[in-house]
Amino acid sequence: MLLACGVVGPILFVVVAFAIGAVRPGYNAWHTYVSMLSLGEGGWLQATNFLVAGALLIAFAAGRYRRGDGWPAILVGVMGAGLGLQGVFAADAGLGYPPGAPDGVPSTQSTGSAVHYLLGFVAALAFVGTAVLIARSFGKDPRSTGWARYSAVSAVLSFGLFVAVVIAGSDGPTLQGLAGAIQRIWILVGFTWLSLLALRSLRERGVSRITSGK
Repeated sequence: MLLACGVVGPILFVVVAFAIGAVRPGYNAWHTYVSMLSLGEGGWLQATNFLVAGALLIAFAAGRYRRGDGWPAILVGVMGAGLGLQGVFAADAGLGYPPGAPDGVPSTQSTGSAVHYLLGFVAALAFVGTAVLIARSFGKDPRSTGWARYSAVSAVLSFGLFVAVVIAGSDGPTLQGLAGAIQRIWILVGFTWLSLLALRSLRERGVSRITSGK
């Protein structure tokens, strides 16, 4: 059950966040971060989405840790905690939402907004660290070279896209119009990898149970 949470959590977050962004009046998914969905009418939906997805990732981390995963599991737990707490500390209005807000991310932020973005930074680094450690672990097994490469590519892409998201949100009109789209690609890269890792963990668990006769 704990490992299955790693499949459900990322998928749930993406489906809910993207669906809310598609129907929210005045919200532009190409331009605006997912975080801004926690603002305005119905903002509690995205705030809850952060909390639930974060809790599911922490549960997945616990499942991996019980199987002896060590630091990768701990970093997934850090990622889940960061994601969940972003539902508690909302970002300030910006990137054109709610309507009338500045087109970029305000340089002067409230304490809650600063904490929100700091948590996102911590979660992003935790993801990169997890993917690197998993790539290193799989690289030691000739049967898992494909997964090792996929994990390494995901780590590099995630880091590059995170930097692009930050730049786009504060670069001015040149990239701001695509800030939301870049963030969504970043989310898809990371959360797809997490879900697939959880599926692999479930398969390994199944093989282990068959082998042990349990």
